[in-house]
Amino acid sequence: TSALHHLQSTSALHHLQSTSALHRLQSTSALHHLQSTSALHHLQYTSALHHLQSTSALHHLQSTSALHHLQSTSALHHLQSTSALHHLQSTSALHHLQSTSVLHHLKSTSALHHLQSSSALHHLQSTSTLHHLQSTSALHHLQSTIALHHLQSTSALHHLQSTIALHHLQSTSALHHLQSTSALHHLQSTIALHHLQSTSALHHLQSTSALHHLQSTSA
Repeated sequence: TSALHHLQSTSALHHLQSTSALHRLQSTSALHHLQSTSALHHLQYTSALHHLQSTSALHHLQSTSALHHLQSTSALHHLQSTSALHHLQSTSALHHLQSTSVLHHLKSTSALHHLQSSSALHHLQSTSTLHHLQSTSALHHLQSTIALHHLQSTSALHHLQSTIALHHLQSTSALHHLQSTSALHHLQSTIALHHLQSTSALHHLQSTSALHHLQSTSA
């Protein structure tokens, strides 16, 4: 009986050690699986964040992730179904932990998507406002430039008109000066002619008078 108890105790100890090792192995495997799943989810959602604008690619990535998760879950179920009844509680606790982790991750992902959508909307509104402001500024600059060109054209036109009026005035003054000079020359020529005619008449008169005097003297 003592040997039987010793054998049973040894067998129970071995079974307990085997069970403990099996639990530790399952816990390590579950931790590795959870870490791999978490890393895979992080990588998938990082990639999905980079390709957020492509809805089709995001859906394809989510479907692929769900398929990988389903295959991993199916393999885990197959491994757990080969264990004894006392492993069922650990498996149930692991499923609960996985479900809780997936639910928390899903909530975090949903909140992140909502935050990204709000940020993208705010960025779009800010960009639209900036484009509107730039367009308004460019329009004002164009209007100011057109007004400046119009003012410069008007100023140039006034300057041209003033220059033409000045040239016309100078031409009229020069014409008057030329006409006055021509009239003066004509008057001087007339006076000289009259003086010449008077001198010639005087000479003729003197000659006639001298001739008469000579004839009288001769007579």
